[in-house]
Amino acid sequence: MAIRLQDRPPPKTEPNPDEFLTVEQVAHALKSSRTRRAWIHSGALVASRPGNGTRPGRKSRVRRADLATFVAASQRPLASP
Repeated sequence: MAIRLQDRPPPKTEPNPDEFLTVEQVAHALKSSRTRRAWIHSGALVASRPGNGTRPGRKSRVRRADLATFVAASQRPLASP
C-alpha cells in the first residue's frame, strides 16, 4: 500500500514588485495588444530597456510595481473641474 501526501495547492506567493515584465506579459495582464507600446512611448507607462551596460537593449521591460501604479491611476475617477 502506497502512502499518499494530502493533495494541497501550492503555497501562494506574492509577486515581486521589482520583477521585470516583457511588453507581451504587460499586454496579457492589461488584455490590450495595441496600445501598450503607445503608453510606453508616451511615458504614461514607465518602462526601461536593459542592455549590456554600454547601450540600451532592444526590448522594453516594465517593473511589476510600475504596472500596478499605471493600472491604479487609470482606475481613479477623473477630477471634476
